[in-house]
Amino acid sequence: MEERKENKEQRKFVLDYRSDPEGRERVFKLMAELKELPHGHRITLKHIVDYALAKLAPKDLEKVWEGSLTSMDRVLLELERHNQKNQTNLELDDFLAERLKFN
Repeated sequence: MEERKENKEQRKFVLDYRSDPEGRERVFKLMAELKELPHGHRITLKHIVDYALAKLAPKDLEKVWEGSLTSMDRVLLELERHNQKNQTNLELDDFLAERLKFN
């Protein structure tokens, strides 16, 4: 996994939707709807992100984290949970063999 260092001096953030055309379309649609509002200042994506960040609860952050997991991440997480619960130290191949009932 990629480790990121905290940088309190960072002032600019980039949202990359190159590989997510559906997400990009949702952003365009939302921004178009907001442009049509008759009153108020121009609303930017920053306004939306600021509002959303204030609404995020720990439960939401857990769902975001779960959505970021790959299939292998999920398997390794399940292996870790299994080892903790059963006080074992199975390796991945042994764990998979046990789960698939190859023993």
